[in-house]
Amino acid sequence: SISYCLALVEYIKPKCILNFVDNSYLFSYLDSKLSYTKFITIQNGFRCNLSFNKNNYESKLVWADARDGKKVPISLVYRKDMYFEGKNPLLIYGYGSYGINREANFNSTIIPLLIRGFIYVILNIRGGGEMGKHWYEDGRMFKKMNNFYDFNDGVRFILNNGIGDKNN
Repeated sequence: SISYCLALVEYIKPKCILNFVDNSYLFSYLDSKLSYTKFITIQNGFRCNLSFNKNNYESKLVWADARDGKKVPISLVYRKDMYFEGKNPLLIYGYGSYGINREANFNSTIIPLLIRGFIYVILNIRGGGEMGKHWYEDGRMFKKMNNFYDFNDGVRFILNNGIGDKNN
C-alpha cells in the first residue's frame, strides 16, 4: 500500500491523503471546517479524474498602502496562461471582523472561475487576525472605518496596478 499526504497551506495546493490499495484507493479531503473520506474502486476502463496541476496557477501576495499608511496584505490567485494584464475579470473577497483569519488554503470552488480567466483576490483588511492582535484592534470599535478604507484602498491598488479589468 502506498500512502502520501499533501498537507500544504497554499491557494493552489489541496490538502488531502490518498491511500492506494490494489484497484482501490481511499481519498480523504482535509479542511479546517470539514473532513470527509470516500472509498472508490476503479473498475475496468474507468478512471477517476482527480487531476489538478498546480503548475498552471500562480499565487501571489502583494501589499497595498491604506490611506493612513498601513500596508494591507492582498492575496491573488489566477491561471498563468489566462493572465492578461489589466484585462482579467476579478472576484474580490474581503473580510475583517472578530479577529477571524482568512489564511491561504486550497479552495476547489474557485477553480472554474480561474479556468475562465478570473483573478481571485482576498483583501486581508483590518479587523481580522491575519497580522496579529494589533491588526484586529485597528479594525474594531472606534477604528471600524479602517475595515472599509482598507477594502476601498485595496481595490484601488489592484485596479491602478493593472491586475484586473476596471470594467469587469
